[in-house]
Amino acid sequence: MLKKTNKKLALLPLVLVSFLIIFVRAEEAVVACPCTPVAYQFIIQNSGGDIEAYNLTIDIFSQYAAFSQKIFSLGSGQSQLVYLYLSLPCNVYGLNNINLIVNAEKSGAVDKVPFQIDIIPCYDFKVELGNDFLITENAAPLVFNPHIGSYSVCEGDAKAIPVLVTNLGETAEKYTFSLDGEKWSALYTNALELQTKQYGVTYISLAPPFGSEGSYGLIFDTTNSIGDTTLFNKVDIDVEECYSASLKLSKKKDGLCCEQATYDVLIKNDGKVDGYFDLALDAPGWANLSSDSVYIGSGKEASLKLLVSPPCDTTGKYNIGVSALLRNNKNIKLKDGMELDISKKEDCYKAEIAVEGKTAVGYKTSAIPIKITNKGIKPADYSVSLEAQDWVKASTNQLKLNPEKESFINLNVVPSEKIEQGSYETTIRLDYNNVTYVKKFDIRLKKENPLIKKARELIVYYQYYIYAAVLLVIIIIALIKPVKNKVRKWKKRRAIRKKRREEKKARLAEEEEKRKREEEKRLQEEQKRLEKEKIKEETEKKQEEKLRKAEEKKEAKKTIKPGKRISLAKYISIIVLLMLLGALVFTFIYFDLLKDISGLFAYIKDYIPYIIGGILALVILILFLNLIRKRPKKGEIKEEKKEEPKKVEKKIAKKEAKTGRISKKTIKTIAMIMLGLVILAVLVFAFFYYNLADIIKDYMVLYYTYIIIGIVVLIVLIFMLRLYKSIADFLMRENGKK
Repeated sequence: MLKKTNKKLALLPLVLVSFLIIFVRAEEAVVACPCTPVAYQFIIQNSGGDIEAYNLTIDIFSQYAAFSQKIFSLGSGQSQLVYLYLSLPCNVYGLNNINLIVNAEKSGAVDKVPFQIDIIPCYDFKVELGNDFLITENAAPLVFNPHIGSYSVCEGDAKAIPVLVTNLGETAEKYTFSLDGEKWSALYTNALELQTKQYGVTYISLAPPFGSEGSYGLIFDTTNSIGDTTLFNKVDIDVEECYSASLKLSKKKDGLCCEQATYDVLIKNDGKVDGYFDLALDAPGWANLSSDSVYIGSGKEASLKLLVSPPCDTTGKYNIGVSALLRNNKNIKLKDGMELDISKKEDCYKAEIAVEGKTAVGYKTSAIPIKITNKGIKPADYSVSLEAQDWVKASTNQLKLNPEKESFINLNVVPSEKIEQGSYETTIRLDYNNVTYVKKFDIRLKKENPLIKKARELIVYYQYYIYAAVLLVIIIIALIKPVKNKVRKWKKRRAIRKKRREEKKARLAEEEEKRKREEEKRLQEEQKRLEKEKIKEETEKKQEEKLRKAEEKKEAKKTIKPGKRISLAKYISIIVLLMLLGALVFTFIYFDLLKDISGLFAYIKDYIPYIIGGILALVILILFLNLIRKRPKKGEIKEEKKEEPKKVEKKIAKKEAKTGRISKKTIKTIAMIMLGLVILAVLVFAFFYYNLADIIKDYMVLYYTYIIIGIVVLIVLIFMLRLYKSIADFLMRENGKK
C-alpha cells in the first residue's frame, strides 16, 4: 500500500497604502486555496502637518479579518506597517474584490484601497478502479490498470479490487473511505494521507460465499478532509457459480485376504475454472495414492489409483478416506471413502458344507443333496472333490459362489446288489486359493423291503393317476354335502306341509261337528221340515265327502312320502362300494391271493396293534364328526321359527335333537366305511404287488378320451338334476299357493 503526505502552505502578499494625506499603494490579486489563511501588508503614511488617528476595516469578509493594528496614530511624515489576516471559509471560491477602508478620526477623511483574492479549487483529487485479482499467499506485485465495467467473481473465491487515489491539489490532503454493500465485501484501509501530486492505493476485498450467485452493487465513497469533497463510485459485482467438482471411489466396501488391490479414484471438474487438485489420504501406511496432485480443466475429469497392500497378519475393518483440495480455492474440498474388511485367508472364502438329505439309501439310484454356503467376504470358485466309494459321485467338480450365497450339489449314489449293507465314510473337499474346507459323514446302505419298494415305485410311476382319483373323490364329497342339505330342507318342508294338512283336517272336523249339532237341534224343532229335506241333505253330504276325498288325494299326490326316494349320495356310495367289491373279488380270483394271505399276515403281524389303534382312532373321529354334523344350526332353527307356529317349531327341534344320538343308520354308515377301507387296502396291496398298474395304464391310455367325456357328461347330468329339482320345487310351491 502506497501512502504520501504533504504540508499546507500560506501565501503572504504585500499591499502598500499611501495617499496625499494617506498614501496607499496595492499589489496584484493574490491566488489562494480554499481554507488557507492569507496575510496582506499595508503601509500607511501621514503626509499631513498634524498628528492623525486612523481606524482600519474592510468592506466584506470583515468577520474573517484580523489586523495587526486596527487603531493607531501617526505624526506628520510618519508611516506604519499593518498586516491583514484573512481566514475565509472553505466554501468560498473564485475572484473576490475587497476594499481596505482607512478612516482619519481628526480630519474625517476616508480613503479606500482595493485589493483582490482569487480562491481556486486547489484540493482536487481523482479516484480510479483497477482490474481485480485473486488473493493468494504468494501474490506477485501487480501493475495498476484501470478497469471499465462490472466485476466478475466466483462463489468461494477471494478477490481484491485496487482503488487508486491521486491528490491533484496544491496542498497535502487526507482522504477517508467508506463502502456500502454486502457483508462479504470490505476495505483494507479507511484513510490515506497524500502530499500534493502524490497517489495512494487502497483495496476492496470480495469473498462471496457459496450460494450467493447473482448481481450486486457496491458504493465506494472518497472524502477529502480540507476541501470536504466526496466522490461516489458504484462498483457492480456479478457473482457466478464457478466451482463444481466431485470425487468418487470405485468401491464403497470391499474385503481383502492377504492380497493387494487397486481402486479407481475419479475426480470430475464440472465448474468453469481450471485448476490443480491436491490429494490427501487418511488411511493406514499400507495404502497409497498414485499421485498427490492433478490438473483438471473445466468440464474434464481425471482418474487416479488407490493402491492397497495390507500385510497377511492384518485383520479387522479399516476406513480409507481420500480428499482433494482445489489449489485455487481452499473452500473447494472433496471427500470420499471406503471400508475395507480384512480377514485371514481361511476366513475370506469360508465354505459351510451341510448335508440336506437323508444319508440312508437303498440299492437304487438316488441323490443326496449337499448345501454349500459361502460364509466368507469374497466370491470363490471352489474345486469340489470327493473321497468316497466308487458308486458315489459328485454332480459337479466346480462351484462358483458370491458371499452369503448358497448352492447345492448332489451326491449320486448308484450301488450294485453285490455291495454289502453298512455305513461308508464319505468326505467332501472344497479347495480355493490354497485353502481346503472338509465335511465328513457316513452313507448308510440298506436293502429295502420288496413290497414297500414295489409299492413306492408304483406310486411314483402312477402318481398322476392317483392324483386324478383323489380329485374325483374330492368332487364327489363336494357334491354330497349340497345334496344332503337339499334333502334335509325337503324333509323339513314335508313335515311342515303334513302338519298343515293335519291342522286343516282338525279344523274341518270341528266345523263338521259343530254343524251336526246345529243340524240336530234344528231337526228337533223342525222335524217335519227336515224329513222333507233329508234326501236333499244326504245328497249334498255325499257330494261334499266326495270333494273332500278328491282334495286329499290331490294333496297326497303333491307330497312325497318319506322313504320312497334314495339320495344321490347313497346311489354314488352304493355304486363305489359295488365297484370296489367287484374289483376285490376279481383280484382274489384272478391272482389267487388266498395263498399269499398267510405271507402277508406274517409280514404285518408286528404292526397289528398299530393298525387296530388306528382303526379305533378313525372310528372315534367319525363318531365325533357325525355328532357335530347332526347338531342343528342356529340359523336354520330361527328360519323355521319365523315360518311355523311355536308347536311345530318345538316338534322339529325335538326331532333334530334326537338325531344327535348314535342311530342304527350311523352304525351302518361306519360299518360301510370300515368295509370300504379294508377293501381299499386289499386292492391297493394287490394293485402294487401284482403290478396291476400296467393293465390300468393301458386301459386309461386307450380309453382316456371316453373317460373324460363320461365324467363331463356325469357332471352335466348332476347339474341338470339339481336344476330340475329346483324348478320342480318351485312349480310345486306355486301350485300349492294356487
